[in-house]
Amino acid sequence: MTMRRSRLHLLLALALVVNLTGVGTALQRTSARRPMVVSTAAFAPPGQLPGPISAVPDAGPGSGRPESFLPGTARGDGTTFADYDIDKDGTKIFKLDAAPYTWNVAPGVKKQAFAFNGTVPGPTIRIIEGDKVRVVVTNRMPVGTAVHWHGMVLPHKMDGVPGVTQAPIEPGQTMTYEFVATASGTHWYHSHWDGDQVGKGLYGSLEVVPHTGDRAVDRDYRLFIGDTNLGFVINGRTYPGTEPLGAKVGEKIRIRLTPTGELSHPFHLHGQPFQLVAQDGFDLPQPITMDTLLISTAQTFDIITVALAPGRWMFHCHIFSHMHAPGAHAGHKMSGLVTTLDIEPSPVPAAPSLNGVPAAPGVPAGPVMPGPDNPSGGDGGAPSPPNPAPPEAPHH
Repeated sequence: MTMRRSRLHLLLALALVVNLTGVGTALQRTSARRPMVVSTAAFAPPGQLPGPISAVPDAGPGSGRPESFLPGTARGDGTTFADYDIDKDGTKIFKLDAAPYTWNVAPGVKKQAFAFNGTVPGPTIRIIEGDKVRVVVTNRMPVGTAVHWHGMVLPHKMDGVPGVTQAPIEPGQTMTYEFVATASGTHWYHSHWDGDQVGKGLYGSLEVVPHTGDRAVDRDYRLFIGDTNLGFVINGRTYPGTEPLGAKVGEKIRIRLTPTGELSHPFHLHGQPFQLVAQDGFDLPQPITMDTLLISTAQTFDIITVALAPGRWMFHCHIFSHMHAPGAHAGHKMSGLVTTLDIEPSPVPAAPSLNGVPAAPGVPAGPVMPGPDNPSGGDGGAPSPPNPAPPEAPHH
């Protein structure tokens, strides 16, 4: 009897150890899958976020202004413009190196990324309609890759699909893509190897400026929306690591949106409406005024808004699990697909009207400044002078 009890106790103890081990493993796996929690500061009034408005440069790097469309320039949104060389025949030569990186998604949060030239997103390739373009891609990753030029009209063998239009770019190899930029508008480039490479950051903006000139705006930003390997990220970062977009009251702001993940996101702007002016690089026949835009995978959208009032105005996905920290005690804390439009007061408001929103007093917004990557002419050049008054009829 005593031996049976001892054997029974031993079996019960063994079962308890096995169960506890299983629970521990399950908890470990659950915690590994748990989304990151990034909290903000104390409660703020509705429509604004806590903290001061950070001053942005009035011009040059980080200002988001069109006159800073220069190679290597920071754009004030977490992106930079790609450097390039010009061949003797006028071809613009870009170089993209794909490599693994440890990426800071948010303060204190690091994730494994793949990046072009060390940044997520990769550098913005900005060219003019009709340019000859050469992009030299080097693969420094442990797996193969290829680059697709999304939205471009180009030769079949330059399309960037491994096994269909080209052999893979194996580790350590280089491939050169060449085409003429004929499809104007906002597009993007990305790995066409698998979803993990795109999810980890292998993408960037590909902007073809019409030969007549670009839209006249005061600030020009681009936001890439991710929702897979790096989590819910805007330009590779989750709030509060996202970079706020700076502007002043009265300024006209262009934002180019590109969703790179696998979900749809209704993006909502606080404080003022915006106009959807282009999709997939094509201008809409008539701009559509709204305050929330549903964006889906692989599309590109161009929106324009006018800064109406100073403050920190949220711009975010309106699906709460994509923009609020999880957990029963998270409360109002946010993380994920959130950034802000930080608008400073302006002594001379310069807001043009926006479909029913009254124009602010003052002078109209200035045109895009011509430069090497932004030709003059069209609606990107200086405003046309008014027609001269007809000469008076001679008196008889």
